[in-house]
Amino acid sequence: MRTAARQRSLAALATSLIVLTLAATGCDAGRGENAEKEELDLRNYFGTLSELEVESTDVVKATPTGESRTEGEPNLQFAVTELTVDSAAVDGTVKAGESIYIRQPVGQFSNIAPVLDPDPDTSYIAYIKPWTTFESDHAYTGQFVIVGEQGVWRVRGEGGVLASPGSRLPRRIAISESDGILDVSAR
Repeated sequence: MRTAARQRSLAALATSLIVLTLAATGCDAGRGENAEKEELDLRNYFGTLSELEVESTDVVKATPTGESRTEGEPNLQFAVTELTVDSAAVDGTVKAGESIYIRQPVGQFSNIAPVLDPDPDTSYIAYIKPWTTFESDHAYTGQFVIVGEQGVWRVRGEGGVLASPGSRLPRRIAISESDGILDVSAR
């Protein structure tokens, strides 16, 4: 029964993404590097760090371990990237030193963060929340999602550069860390 409900939920989500894809590309079947990027229909567009904080359970600075995999159905793929938390906001559930898995939709989307680069030489600031199943019990999966698929910055020195090209969030942020505790502010 749970499997049937999950399949119906996944099928409905896949159908919505297909309709969005066809609408965004003008039914162009061609794909590849030169294909137009699609715009994902987002529930919320965020403009401030405060708005992200309301929706997130955690704010982390994390470094990929080099491990990444793809999950999902053929028409609805997700990249799952493993990261080690370098520092975290004091009021979150995730702590420095923990491993986390971030789940992101795979596709050529113009308004969300690209799939995280699994290169261990890259670090990110991410506003995250637990990803739950589509089933009625919304069970926690052990994975996180980036809030709004927009709240992620690539770390550059003592700051970060927004990874989501179509977002209204601050393009640059300032980062401070002390004993595994993270503080983020808009520049």
